Amino acid sequence: KTQGLIWVTNAVVKEGTVIRIEGKIPPDADTFSVNLGSDSENIALHFNPYFQDDSGVIYVNSMSKGSWQAEEIEKAFPFKKGTVTVLKVRVEKDMFVVEGPHNLKVEFPDRLHLPSITTIFIIGKFNLTAYDIH
Repeated sequence: KTQGLIWVTNAVVKEGTVIRIEGKIPPDADTFSVNLGSDSENIALHFNPYFQDDSGVIYVNSMSKGSWQAEEIEKAFPFKKGTVTVLKVRVEKDMFVVEGPHNLKVEFPDRLHLPSITTIFIIGKFNLTAYDIH
């Protein structure tokens, strides 16, 4: 079941933009994802922590015209159920840099080079408490 669907549309995201996302991961969380793109079929960054017992993995991917591309897996997993967490997504010339708890830093190439990123959405068990784009 998909929960916590949060959409920000008409965002202005370009090189140099930092998106700060803060929220609580509920105790029953299994997964959530942070997505940046032009719409739900063209996602330049899909950042998807997936909980497995007391740890987990982070899947990072992109979607072009409704088709997922080659997935990357990040084994460093600093997220804990029942805690407040902060993510920062920095948009660079040819990549996205996601920073999180315990010095997490994930770099992901900008495979799509979309003319504009206007949509940010969060899916899954993540209770958003604050966000800003600067």
